[in-house]
Amino acid sequence: MLSPSHRSRRDIAREAARDGGYVMALSALLLLPLLAFTGLAVDLGSWYARAAAVQRTTDAAALAGVAFLPIDQAQAIAVARSTAAQNGFDPATNPDISVTVTPLAGDQLQVRITDNSVPQYFTSLFRDTVTVSRGSIAEYVPPIRMGSPRNFLGTGNLSRSTSGLPSGAILEQFMLSVNGPCDRAEDGDLRQSLRMGNNSSSNKCTGGDANPEYDANGYAYGIRTNAGYSGGPLVIEVFDAPYCTGSGHDLNLGGATFHTRYTVRAPDADPFAGAPVATHTLTPSDCGGWGNQWRAIATINPTPGQAHVVQVQSLNHSDSGRTGGANQFAIRARRSAGGFVACSADPNETDNALRQASTGVSPANCPNVFAYQDLSVFAASAGSTAEFFLASIGPEHSGKRLIIELYDPGEGGQSLRVTDPNGQVVGPGNGAGVTSFERSVVSRFAGEAAPGGGWGPFTESVVDIRPAGPAPGPGRATDARCTGQNSANPACRYNERRLRLEIELPDNIDAAYGGRTWWRIRYQFATGISVTDRTTWSVSVEGGPVRLIE
Repeated sequence: MLSPSHRSRRDIAREAARDGGYVMALSALLLLPLLAFTGLAVDLGSWYARAAAVQRTTDAAALAGVAFLPIDQAQAIAVARSTAAQNGFDPATNPDISVTVTPLAGDQLQVRITDNSVPQYFTSLFRDTVTVSRGSIAEYVPPIRMGSPRNFLGTGNLSRSTSGLPSGAILEQFMLSVNGPCDRAEDGDLRQSLRMGNNSSSNKCTGGDANPEYDANGYAYGIRTNAGYSGGPLVIEVFDAPYCTGSGHDLNLGGATFHTRYTVRAPDADPFAGAPVATHTLTPSDCGGWGNQWRAIATINPTPGQAHVVQVQSLNHSDSGRTGGANQFAIRARRSAGGFVACSADPNETDNALRQASTGVSPANCPNVFAYQDLSVFAASAGSTAEFFLASIGPEHSGKRLIIELYDPGEGGQSLRVTDPNGQVVGPGNGAGVTSFERSVVSRFAGEAAPGGGWGPFTESVVDIRPAGPAPGPGRATDARCTGQNSANPACRYNERRLRLEIELPDNIDAAYGGRTWWRIRYQFATGISVTDRTTWSVSVEGGPVRLIE
């Protein structure tokens, strides 16, 4: 027998022919599954792409629609459907598409899109249709409530017979406040003072520079009922509504007078855009009938879970040659049936005199009077320490950054601290779950002089507010309270400054604070000094008002 190396060419050719037939047969056998896998890969890629497009659209539709909750469910549904249609998912033009929009509890909106006929290529040989369905849930995060969890706001140190607070209830120690439009911004009104640096100007309404943070809308105060409210119509009342220099509460800073307008608005996502329910424009001539007393400005039929708004503006400055003053007032809400009963909408209320056991009013049936975004106050305390409600921060803000801005804070004081809902002073390593605390000064206008101690950021938990550093710019007055503590350096450290405090919130707010939500600010004063601080506080949380939760 010949070795393989000596095989004839004819034998080799015959063997190759036989192998070629085998390869051809094997290739034919493998061709169909290869084509099947190739087709399946193409179809799978197509399905994944379609599913991703459906998911993106449900996300966009849910976010667009939820912004209208809880005020207008019909509009929320319409906007979500319109957004889906704009992204190519319109049941009106494609019967294989379905779009389901469902409002849920807790200001949430669910959107589900189903495509019952996803394009197929090879797999159409084996199945008739492929369906892709995706859903999203978006949540509307309501505006942060500032100032109080109760049915009154700004009662200061009024006597109990005037404020309506029960015996033993802790006094608020601040009144709500709005300054005249041509008053100096350095006097503490961030939003309603038109000018800054106009102290020495002959025309207070045009001198100096424009206040870059003036807002013609003024301030917004909410009257909100909880979802379980069943107490019937509410009466909204204002104490000492006009600017009255002889009332004992208002500050006459320069002799000019002004008007104060109160507009009650229906619930709306934009607190200044709700339909007007009632409007009162009060002048100093109204002091006899409105000054130093509670007067009703509207009766409303509340929608549980929503808030009516009291918009407050100052206008009609009487004398451009003189500054005006500050109008101090308070707001409260009561049931139309019966008189005022002070109560709390917070189930974790810390004041025993305002708990349900003392008032007979459950948190669900107690309306809450609060401030939107900005709290413009006249803080007054005769003691060495004063603590004020700042803002309610709920679990929807877990893991976010809390931003507190205090405008023109603390003249005459020594220091301030922020306390969390557990009552702990917040600082680096202090407070349950708080991972960082920073203080800085935010520049408000070009050319603003650096504050004493610099712009920051700094991390100490006790903020020194004693006098140090220059005024922010020329044309400012000298505050005697600052001069008295440091005559060599007469400008208070944060006079006409925006002090910013930034706090990293716990990842799980409910676990950290046991359901409590109210943060506070604590002022420390020198012994024997009665402090009156005209200031504006603002609170926000990083991130938009809507978010995807599923």
